[in-house]
Amino acid sequence: MPNMPPWGSSFPRIGNNPLVIAAPHKEAPIVLDMAMTQFSYGKLEQQRIHGTPLPVDGGMDIDGKPTKDAAKILESGRLLPAGFWKGSGLAFALDLLASLIASGNATSHIAALPSEQQISQVFLVFDINRSGEKEQIAERVLEAIDWLKGDEPENVRYPGERAALTREKRLRDGIPVPEEIWNALDKL
Repeated sequence: MPNMPPWGSSFPRIGNNPLVIAAPHKEAPIVLDMAMTQFSYGKLEQQRIHGTPLPVDGGMDIDGKPTKDAAKILESGRLLPAGFWKGSGLAFALDLLASLIASGNATSHIAALPSEQQISQVFLVFDINRSGEKEQIAERVLEAIDWLKGDEPENVRYPGERAALTREKRLRDGIPVPEEIWNALDKL
């Protein structure tokens, strides 16, 4: 479904195909799982529920003006692309590539349908352990993480590290549920 304006426009014409890249790591896998928008729908919904502004503009209001107000962004359905013009181009290219490889619908086709159907998804999976060098792979991953964190290891996280820490905390302490969501679930 079109929910992101291409760079230079205020009208949604691009879909939000996620990009996921993962690599093994003994402590917690490295997982970059990102929407092509500045913020995911989940993050926008969290900010809306708590009534807190986004740290930077994350979309447009119904008048096409950039805003940090998650409720206005959700109302308009106009999310800004991650990486501005580069993200806009990447989102379009991923959508087109997925539809061509999968022979399914691109966002331009889905927009004309009454609901999302025959969406296109492409998965490329490489078994890096086939080389038989598991120890060397683990060592290279650890070296890359150490290099990434550099002199400020407490400030820098690799993709997926925060999610792994959150998962550990949720398993230990439970999952907090905002009152608005709890009440909605309670009414079911």
